[in-house]
Amino acid sequence: MSEGTKQVDVLVYKPGSMTPIPATITLPKDYHYRDLNATIGALIGPNKIEHVAVLYNGERHDLFVDEFSAINPRVAFDDPKLPDEGPQPVNEAATLIYHEASRQRGDDLTDAPKIHGVAVLCLQKVWR
Repeated sequence: MSEGTKQVDVLVYKPGSMTPIPATITLPKDYHYRDLNATIGALIGPNKIEHVAVLYNGERHDLFVDEFSAINPRVAFDDPKLPDEGPQPVNEAATLIYHEASRQRGDDLTDAPKIHGVAVLCLQKVWR
């Protein structure tokens, strides 16, 4: 690792699997959203990343998903220039992580939203 970069351990969760794939991403030392989008987006898919703060192993972590993973963007925004695909499959493993804080509070998760598509959980804080 060079002095001008930051190594971040991540877990990549794919729909249909409860077992994450460990990986490491490299960010510039003084990174910005565009750097996160390029690096994490390469693991997630073609659209911009969306950030979700989650509780993982009792601590706050950053989870990233494709911003359009739960919808069909062309239909949702009535825009023929947007992709005509989706929603992506539900990601049960990432959804469990997404709902952890709510579960600990005893919230009813019957109609709670789910995570769709590939999700990337950062094991070090990256969202600032």
